[in-house]
Amino acid sequence: MKPEKDGPVPKSASGDAIAIHVRGVAAFREGRMEEAAAAFQRAAMMAPDVADFHLNLGVALKALGRLGDSVACTVRAIAIRPDYAEAHFNLGNVRQQLGDIGAAAASFRRAVELKPDYAEADNNLGHLLDTQGRHDEAVAAYRRALRARPGFVDAINNLGNALLKMHRLDEAVDCFRRALDADPDNPRLHLNLGGALQDEGRLDEALACYDKALSLAADCADAHLRRAAALLLGGRFEEGWAAYGWRWKSAEHGTRIPPPPGPPWDGSSVDGGRILLWTEQGFGDAIQFARFAPLATARGGRVTVACSGPLMRLFGSVDAVDGIIARDGEPPPCDAQAPLMGLAGIFGTTLATIPADVPYLAAEPALAAKWRGRLAEPDAFKAGLVWAGNREHRNDRNRSLPVELLEPLLDVPGASFFSLQVGEAAAELTRLPAGSVRDLSPAIADFADTAAAIANLDLIISVDTAVAHLAGALARPVWVLLPFAADWRWLLNRGDSPWYPTARLFRQQAPGDWPGVIKGVREALCRAVAAAVPLR
Repeated sequence: MKPEKDGPVPKSASGDAIAIHVRGVAAFREGRMEEAAAAFQRAAMMAPDVADFHLNLGVALKALGRLGDSVACTVRAIAIRPDYAEAHFNLGNVRQQLGDIGAAAASFRRAVELKPDYAEADNNLGHLLDTQGRHDEAVAAYRRALRARPGFVDAINNLGNALLKMHRLDEAVDCFRRALDADPDNPRLHLNLGGALQDEGRLDEALACYDKALSLAADCADAHLRRAAALLLGGRFEEGWAAYGWRWKSAEHGTRIPPPPGPPWDGSSVDGGRILLWTEQGFGDAIQFARFAPLATARGGRVTVACSGPLMRLFGSVDAVDGIIARDGEPPPCDAQAPLMGLAGIFGTTLATIPADVPYLAAEPALAAKWRGRLAEPDAFKAGLVWAGNREHRNDRNRSLPVELLEPLLDVPGASFFSLQVGEAAAELTRLPAGSVRDLSPAIADFADTAAAIANLDLIISVDTAVAHLAGALARPVWVLLPFAADWRWLLNRGDSPWYPTARLFRQQAPGDWPGVIKGVREALCRAVAAAVPLR
């Protein structure tokens, strides 16, 4: 927010106070925030009944990161002028930064009440509502902002992002194109348009947008990563793996646990030296790319895999691996190191050369026997269910589904259902009819337990999360429920997966159409149960 300087100045404000305030405005505009804050504070002390002086001090203190002091100054400005819309707007911004979302929304709404054409306040209110998942209300706020200022590029872009989250892809594309008409050299807008086109499956057009963004900002890691995902989605692996290396320069990936010490491995022989392979992203990613560890051993190395705790027992079953260690512990000396997800590029993996010899993971025999006793239902076809992934995943709004949508599966004759869902979403099981699904989560301590349970089930039905990858890696039958815009690893328009030969993919035919997916799964499940011999 820019400092206010044109508001009414009471007669009590001396010429000296006004002059000091003007110097503060000049310092603010030139980025000299400490000097600006000192000037505004002095002016406010000389003329304590001038709301502008207190507000501008609050704005400067916000820029300096002194949020609590900024709130106090802005509240003082409002006490002097209760109808000061700009002060309510600044108070909303500070409260949002402090995490007080309800109070921030109230401040933005008050600003708009006082100044109905306050486009910036409606835009910020919309962004706040959008981050809370209140997309309909966000869209309404953005549209009000655009009625007040039709060419407001930030509001047009934000409206497109909200519509995208609501699966209104055509409208989102129109918004981003409209924003680009006003600001054609903005790389972020080209990225957003590319993302919407990619979600529609229009890969060539999406790639053109990413290329345009890179022509405007060659070092934009997000553009390189979006381009990588589109290339991989289209099966252009050689180009995709090369571009995927930009993840280390992105804000999202670069802040994860840093690489361990040691020279990066390029795939060359190490003549008996130690290669340290390490996980970097989610559990499903680690499980999918664990298949490459034996290939590293075949290059003459002694391979150690560093992974997170829930994977350690499971990864003990990977062939030709010398040891498993904790990812967050002290790494051992090594001759070379590489992230598991980097191995596909190192080995030059293409669609035709994906190592798909499953199983490449295994349940512990003793643990599997223990779970066999827990799941004993001799005459039933046993199906495991997973409906949600990690809520923090950037695409979780698309890949997870409400547990209630699974209810049409539960009356399939001859089938029994078991929940493999863990985490917060496990509690959602109470939304289904009592006794219709048996909850296994209390007995699941890590992925070794999950693997042992899967080994005793006839079928896994899962959204795109780690359990789907685990079932595929164990060579167990798995039906993966996919959103309309699926992750790159599931490719386009396929009902099978080159990564997992035992997987069958059920895709949304329209954005958000989970009921259609469940209808197809129910029909297939009826046929499978009728034809199957239950697992003993």
